[in-house]
Parts: sequence; C-alpha cells; structure tokens
Amino acid sequence: MKRMMALMWTSLFVAALMAGCSGGNNGGRAQMSSPGPAEVKIIEPKDGATVPAGKPVTVKYQAHLSPRGNHLHFVVDGGKPDIVRELQGTHMIGPLSPGEHTLTVMEVTSSHTPTGHEASIKITAK
Repeated sequence: MKRMMALMWTSLFVAALMAGCSGGNNGGRAQMSSPGPAEVKIIEPKDGATVPAGKPVTVKYQAHLSPRGNHLHFVVDGGKPDIVRELQGTHMIGPLSPGEHTLTVMEVTSSHTPTGHEASIKITAK
C-alpha cells in the first residue's frame, strides 16, 4: 500500500512538472516575458517620418497584451491586416507607393476583434 501511494504521488509530481515545463495551452496566444499594462508601441519609424517609396519598410514595435488580447494586426491605410504573433521585434511592411500612409498596429482577440489597444503613425514614402 505504501509503495502504491508513493508511486501515485511520484506520478502526480512528474505530471505537474511536465505540465509546467510545456508552456501550457494558451490557444496560440502570443506572450511576452515581462508583464505590464496593455500597451502597443510603434518604436520606428517615428510619426511623421519619411521612408523610401517602392521599398519594404522595417517597423520596430513592442506590445503587452490585455487579458482579451491574442495577437497583433499591422494595417497600412485600412487595408488587409498582417497577422503577427510576436509581441516585440520588427515586421516588414510595403513596399509603399509614394505619398502619405497610415500604419496602425492593433491588439486583437483570437477572433480578430480589436480590443481598443493600438498605435498609429503617419509616414510619407518618397
């Protein structure tokens, strides 16, 4: 009986340890290692920046998801979103035609509904 109880406790411990190491099931939710209040930032280019026309543009960004947030959408001029699951780093947009453009990075739910946390900048491609 003691051996059976010891085996049961050992099995439970190993199962709990493995579940903790696996990262759990987060439904594909992107995660950031440093928690904080929900926030989306476009670090570069700066609002009002001029970028080369006809060439891809590197966007440096950072986000902390709200409890409802699942991933990010990058949207240029209200067009089709690029879905991004990484919450910090760089993402390429474009190439952009000459003229003024609006870039919006928004937090969305798993069903792609905006949560209201977003950042927008205007850039000019020349």
